[in-house]
Amino acid sequence: MIIIDLFLSTNFDTILTAILIGLISGSFVNVVAYRLPLIVHYRWSTPKNPESECAAKAKHPSDAYLKNLSLHLPRSHCPVCKETIRAWENIPLVSYIFLRGKCSTCSTPISKQYTIVELISAALALFIGVRYSINFQFITLLFFTLTLLTLTVIDIKHLILPDELTLSLLWFGLLVSLTNLGFDISPRESILGAVLGYLALWIFYWGFRLITNKEGIGFGDFKLLAALGAWLGWQSLLPIIMLASLSGAIFGTVTRFRSHEKASRLIPFGPFLAAAGLTMAFGGNEIISFYIETVYG
Repeated sequence: MIIIDLFLSTNFDTILTAILIGLISGSFVNVVAYRLPLIVHYRWSTPKNPESECAAKAKHPSDAYLKNLSLHLPRSHCPVCKETIRAWENIPLVSYIFLRGKCSTCSTPISKQYTIVELISAALALFIGVRYSINFQFITLLFFTLTLLTLTVIDIKHLILPDELTLSLLWFGLLVSLTNLGFDISPRESILGAVLGYLALWIFYWGFRLITNKEGIGFGDFKLLAALGAWLGWQSLLPIIMLASLSGAIFGTVTRFRSHEKASRLIPFGPFLAAAGLTMAFGGNEIISFYIETVYG
């Protein structure tokens, strides 16, 4: 009800600006989510000694493309026919509707992921804009939110959480604690959140590995929880872990039940950490108050 009241009392210019910023930012989220994993995998697969025999065998026609790939070059293009996407074909949401969800050159269907991500980004930007208005804090919190969205998309599709994003989120969270542009977390709470967040999953990882001889989670999850701790403080870590673990367990159980398989593909933990982090960031006080009222009357 509170957010609805804020929305109704917000002027139209703020709403429109937030939506436009969200759509444009969502388009960039799609670029990062598509290109960064390719860059990371290429870096991992490229031998350190390019003149070695292994390197010669590893060469592939796509190597030249991947070697020069960055977040801004080459220009956006169709992944099938490689035709460069013209400016009017790259307008968030509008172009997808105008092109009827297909490449204008080869008619290959455009992934619905792009539109979904843009709509989610617009909704998140609208929520932040209505709650905090359009200011420097809006920009800071939108960076936090959309970085988590980007990590979620990448982890779902590639089962990785790139250091380029997790560590950027971590260091920026520590810096934001020195200002009033974040979630009112002190530098002490931020530093403790980062350290304890990393250690919590690091200890779980090694404990689980010693007992089962298997890896329960990845190192990227350590860094993501550390980043969330840096933004939200050490007090948020336990609720985040509980929410992420509970939602992950429910999702895993439902997925396996529906697929009728004893063991399905790996389920990334990053999206559940990100969702729990966003929940605590924008609704943590309400959740804690509801819990106290429910349990203690």
